[in-house]
Amino acid sequence: MVKVESSRFDATIIEPDFLIAHSLLSLTLMDLLYGVVDTMEAVADAVNLLPAVQELVRFYITPHVLDPVSSKELPLGQNSKPLVEGLALSLPALLLPSVQKKLHSLS
Repeated sequence: MVKVESSRFDATIIEPDFLIAHSLLSLTLMDLLYGVVDTMEAVADAVNLLPAVQELVRFYITPHVLDPVSSKELPLGQNSKPLVEGLALSLPALLLPSVQKKLHSLS
């Protein structure tokens, strides 16, 4: 975790390596992982697998910043949102063959 200090607020940024251990974010991450694993029957069908991978990648690359008072996640800023969305739409297509290979090895 990284602590960000500014004149407006102190916030905590949860780094991707710590998402699985974070009490608030791990549940969402696990739901997204289960969504990918649940598509194992259709590993060869990229059309069904791609949306689940997109959601997982979107969550993973989104900067998760928590308000120190409420412990709620702060929304993405207007400059960050287009960048995250662009990557969330383009990266999964590049990662799909690797995800399919990994899921195939699990079945």
